[in-house]
Amino acid sequence: MQLLQHRTLGEHSQPVYALCEGAGPYLFFTGGGDRIAAAWTTEAEPKAFAYTTSSIYSLFADPKSMLLWIGQMNGEVLCLRISDGQILHRYELQKGSIFDLKALDEHRIAGLSRDGFFAQFDRQTGAWLQGIALPVQSARSWHPFSDNEILLAGDPAGLLRCRIDVEEPTAERYSLCEWPLFSMARHPDEGWVFGGKDACIYRFNNRMQEIQPKIEAHNYAIYGLSFSPNRALLASCSRDKTLKIWWAKDLSFQLRLGKPTLKLAHTHSVNALLWLSDQQLISVSDDRTVRSWEFKD
Repeated sequence: MQLLQHRTLGEHSQPVYALCEGAGPYLFFTGGGDRIAAAWTTEAEPKAFAYTTSSIYSLFADPKSMLLWIGQMNGEVLCLRISDGQILHRYELQKGSIFDLKALDEHRIAGLSRDGFFAQFDRQTGAWLQGIALPVQSARSWHPFSDNEILLAGDPAGLLRCRIDVEEPTAERYSLCEWPLFSMARHPDEGWVFGGKDACIYRFNNRMQEIQPKIEAHNYAIYGLSFSPNRALLASCSRDKTLKIWWAKDLSFQLRLGKPTLKLAHTHSVNALLWLSDQQLISVSDDRTVRSWEFKD
């Protein structure tokens, strides 16, 4: 595999923290410290889709309902109609930043705040369903695990498996490493991969048993992990200003995308990434840029 093309697609006026796949006419959305959610297409310059009251830390565009969800630093969640940008709902959650928004299942959207408040919304209408305070010190990302259970990363005590259908939730803790885990993704073959504050990648099965030794992948914390649509590749991004590409099957290293090899690569922390296709990867950074990376075998 080799890098075919690298382009800077555009910029925000402040660091970019959030990135998600688009819906309808939009390929993807970005958001960051300038409090602007921007919509991107292949045919025109990005446009300001929504203005918010605080920095944007998470985004999710739902192709099922055509709603855009925005999570902010001040603990507020916005629900907008993608067709015209109208705000349908505005929810003030907790004081903690909203780090992760995604679909929980076919009927629910959920958002996680830094202080562990887990909010659920109706996927079709955006209406409030339930909020629950999870027993965590700090939260950064989550993923559905089973019916009414999630995995939660970011807590110093380790990875947490939490029930979300009870009034007083408990958490099963897995101490997989000495440092907090920040990012996670389901492995296409079995189990999970995790990215840690210690800059390592870990692979475990569904029983949280280690499948292979940890990989010293980056120099600083890993903020994002994502498998390509065909599940053949894994991309990671880090505070060390780089992205790296790995074979999904055995997590063997393939490409490093960063300085000094690439003179025009990101100059600050890479905060999020998104595969638009099996050959095209999007990344956003504290350096305010939105970049496209295109590959060939």
